[in-house]
Amino acid sequence: MDRQTLFGFQLEGIVSYFVDNVAVIKLKSNAISSLSDIISSRKLFSIFKQAAESDDIKVMLIICEKEAIGEDDYSRFMKSIIREDIDENIGDRQKFIHRETQLARYRSINVLNRFLTLTLSFDKITVMAMQGSVSTPFFGLSLANEFRYASEDMTYALTHKKFGLHPSGGIPFLLPRYIGVNKATEILLTKEYVPAQEAFNLGLINKVLPNENFEQHVLNEIKQFSKLDLNQIHMTCRLLHYFDNDIQKYLELEEKFI
Repeated sequence: MDRQTLFGFQLEGIVSYFVDNVAVIKLKSNAISSLSDIISSRKLFSIFKQAAESDDIKVMLIICEKEAIGEDDYSRFMKSIIREDIDENIGDRQKFIHRETQLARYRSINVLNRFLTLTLSFDKITVMAMQGSVSTPFFGLSLANEFRYASEDMTYALTHKKFGLHPSGGIPFLLPRYIGVNKATEILLTKEYVPAQEAFNLGLINKVLPNENFEQHVLNEIKQFSKLDLNQIHMTCRLLHYFDNDIQKYLELEEKFI
């Protein structure tokens, strides 16, 4: 398939292109830091806008390279705003986050929340494909997509617990929609990791795909969507996301915990 740069977007950590009628956003190394960058985030949001307006695009694919959104990247980012003399496992976040770097965390949460709401409001099919470790906020982001694919070695990592923080990315709002309140509560309070196969068994993942040539396997899986009528896609996605107002209120509450 011919891959072309979509709207000239190619920055460190994030690349975008299209394959047939699929717009692809690829998250590469240090994605969390890249998304906190104002220029990168604006470019990212412009892709959603232009893809939504294009009749040639039916699917938005967010594909993550291995460890691009993992617990190591999340931990590096958090440690950059944590006092060295305070243990990272302390429960009171106000005691260890630098005041001067609090803005960086607020900006990253704000960008990820906007990413989440754009995904939910995008009235075309969205797909998230994940490899390796997937940290808390991107666990939540994945649940905003219509379809989720995981490599065999993918693991959801509830990394926020290491820093005594609340689960971000809208997980407490979205996870119960898939597995019910009881199971969601159990995972959020007692689990540290949810491997790909367990996530598939819970209905959180549509399919587990081989590690080797993962991206091509994903593109092969989503070929079926190109055959769907665009108006049918528009109407179905709008009806599926009827709870948009509720998620906005939830995210306003979540931001109060920053």
